[in-house]
Amino acid sequence: MKLFSGITSDLDINKLQTDISTISTWTDKLLLKLNAHKCKIMTVGKSHNGQTRTYQLDSQNLCTVTEEKDLGVLIDNDLQFENHILSKIKTANRITGLVRRNFKNIDFPGFLLLYKSMIRSHLEYAQRQDYTIGTPAKCNLDCCNVCKNVTISDIRV
Repeated sequence: MKLFSGITSDLDINKLQTDISTISTWTDKLLLKLNAHKCKIMTVGKSHNGQTRTYQLDSQNLCTVTEEKDLGVLIDNDLQFENHILSKIKTANRITGLVRRNFKNIDFPGFLLLYKSMIRSHLEYAQRQDYTIGTPAKCNLDCCNVCKNVTISDIRV
């Protein structure tokens, strides 16, 4: 379950705390206790300037994080996704090594099938689509393309 709210004033902070308390009361009525240690707060955007606000769930402070994994995507508080892209490249390289070790004499169509089913899906899952020149996303896209090219050229056919 995710709660989010734009915070522009102390009134918005109080409203979000009220929403957290309301959710807690609702889950308690349904006999579903929320674990405060698994609940986290992340302030997203460039305008927070490192300010942290404390929120509580059942009189326990919720921890503040700068990065969280959600549905397999690493989201950081600046929405840069650099760590997500690098982790996907690392996974693709690891699987490439597995393919290179176990399929030394594979023909090109066989390799292509393995590449499309085992490697490319990791590189393409939840990638940003706004690749503009000079941004970190463009650099990471180039890194992905280099990874793809090295993958294809390193396998003996």
